[in-house]
Amino acid sequence: MKKDLLTAPQYGVTDFSCIYKSAIQNLLNQILKDRSNDRLYTLLGFCYKKMNKLNKAITYFEKAIVLNQEAFSAYYQMGLCGLKLNKTCVAVNSFIKAIQSNPTNPYAVLYLGVSHEYCEEPDMAFLIYERLIETTPDFIEAYEKKAELLIKLSHYSDAIPYLNRMVKSNPNNAKAYENLGNCYRKLGKQSYAYRCYRKILATNPEPEIYDKAISALKEINTQPERRMQREKIKLC
Repeated sequence: MKKDLLTAPQYGVTDFSCIYKSAIQNLLNQILKDRSNDRLYTLLGFCYKKMNKLNKAITYFEKAIVLNQEAFSAYYQMGLCGLKLNKTCVAVNSFIKAIQSNPTNPYAVLYLGVSHEYCEEPDMAFLIYERLIETTPDFIEAYEKKAELLIKLSHYSDAIPYLNRMVKSNPNNAKAYENLGNCYRKLGKQSYAYRCYRKILATNPEPEIYDKAISALKEINTQPERRMQREKIKLC
């Protein structure tokens, strides 16, 4: 039965496309009756976004904003579209407006940081992630983004505390263990890296992460210092 669910064509992407097309037609009919409802335009933009028609989605988010200057969802979704289209100005401005509309939403702040990364402004991104961590210490996504940016800039030792915070929050976070292992390898700490890759195998990870962990473990095991450690253990 499980195999049928995975292979049956009626559960494919095409069905979702039909659902969104039907929703769009329904929303357009509602807009004909009520052109002053910003929520209808936001939902319409969201449907086009799900169909990957991002420029058209932005058009409807803009219409929602004209009707409601505090339409958080419209600003937020428009920012996500801007990121996908690499329209960084649209993304930055949209997330700033979203934050002004709803200052307590951490995701708007997070993606503002991501937008600055796209603009090649890592200092601004660092500042935003750090402020988010200070104000919302349980928001693990902020630790993740800051760690990833540090790794991208080759600041491996600085990334480790944030990755440790992630695995402390979720001991089954395979991606965090993978990044930890990679950082330790870059720092020449093979034993620590080995432990991290071994942790991955116990987290039921995605196949890609599992395969990378197995490959890394094999590479570490073939290194001379690792062989020497095994020989010492046997002698003891």
